[in-house]
Amino acid sequence: MERATYDVVVIDEAHHCMDVGAGQNREDSQRRRLADVLARRCDSLILATATPHDGREIVTQMCPYKYG
Repeated sequence: MERATYDVVVIDEAHHCMDVGAGQNREDSQRRRLADVLARRCDSLILATATPHDGREIVTQMCPYKYG
């Protein structure tokens, strides 16, 4: 998976992939790592969530090399 490239990656419930600090559990950490790998290997990234937020924090965490 880390060597493949993707045209489009869609991450639903993207807020679960955010780095929430020391209180995060192992599952959240694995989601975050997977999302990071996929974000770096795709041409287009779609982050979907129905949880209210301003969106900026998710984008800067998921794509720090572009927006950080």
